[in-house]
Amino acid sequence: IKELLKRGAKIRTHTHNRPLNIVDDRIEVLENIDLEKFDDCMKLVEGADYVIHSAGNICHPSEVPTDFRTALNQVTLVSNLLESCHKSGVKRFVDINSSTGYPDREHPITEDEYWDGEPYISYYGYGWSRRYREKMMEHLSHFSDMKILICRGTAMFGAHDVVNGALLVLEKGESMRPYNLGYGSTINIGQIVDTILKVTGKNPNVEWDNTKPTTIPFRSFNIDRITKELGFKPKYSFEDGLRETIDWYKEHFND
Repeated sequence: IKELLKRGAKIRTHTHNRPLNIVDDRIEVLENIDLEKFDDCMKLVEGADYVIHSAGNICHPSEVPTDFRTALNQVTLVSNLLESCHKSGVKRFVDINSSTGYPDREHPITEDEYWDGEPYISYYGYGWSRRYREKMMEHLSHFSDMKILICRGTAMFGAHDVVNGALLVLEKGESMRPYNLGYGSTINIGQIVDTILKVTGKNPNVEWDNTKPTTIPFRSFNIDRITKELGFKPKYSFEDGLRETIDWYKEHFND
């Protein structure tokens, strides 16, 4: 929302379970909109030229393998929004989808491998709900002139790189051509811990607990499509992005 305001967009958004954490008179805010209700979706998108969809329930990694409601929520929201956008004459719809629909591969995976094999077992139900989102978009694309842009996000952190990538896809992307949106290299948990300690100047004793739940052991994404075709380039090194994130956290949650 902040980036769209900088670009001079006229913005409408909504609240549901949480208040909006941005206060600006230029934003039209519809209160208590539930995207699981089709009529609420119609109220939200009416008159819009562009819709950016990043809503949806998530859950703790330990609950992902057995959770049905979260997967159903993902499907319900996108189906309601797609139909309401089509009926309202929206020009472009951007979906920030999830990488959990990908199969398990031990190399930088490309967009064309999305349907090659099943999602990783820990993501099985949730991953298929994410795949079905794209099938619903494909269904709509057969009879609608609305351009449907798809970003498949990876593990996200830091300030605004994902926003810049999604808006680049909105502006220049090809309808129904998915784009991996991420950093372009892999980071393991140990490197994350080491970088946090380096950035904060702390030196605690680190103990590893391997009994905790885990999801996919390896995941890497090829971002050649979005970089070569659309010119996307992450603005941060991992260390710089993490430093800015920690500074933001300390400023807002200092206690």
